[in-house]
Amino acid sequence: MKLYYVRNNYEYKVEHYTENLDGSWKLQDTDSYTNVEYNDDISYEVNSYTGFTHNSELNENTNVTNQPANNDLVIELYYVRNTYNYVVEH
Repeated sequence: MKLYYVRNNYEYKVEHYTENLDGSWKLQDTDSYTNVEYNDDISYEVNSYTGFTHNSELNENTNVTNQPANNDLVIELYYVRNTYNYVVEH
């Protein structure tokens, strides 16, 4: 008798949030990663948004290195609004 073990495949999401003028956050994009095998490394790409800079201090769940068994991992990446200083002379 031969027994075969089939590994479960998992999925996870990466959500990208940009800062609104009032300081709240808007979901811009969601990246879905599928067919991830158990114990595979979790990875993601930081997006580029005009007028915003990624702020890694605000990220959620980015220290996870392997997919949790419950298949509900959501990584949240936050992009703060760029500010510019200027002087008006007249």
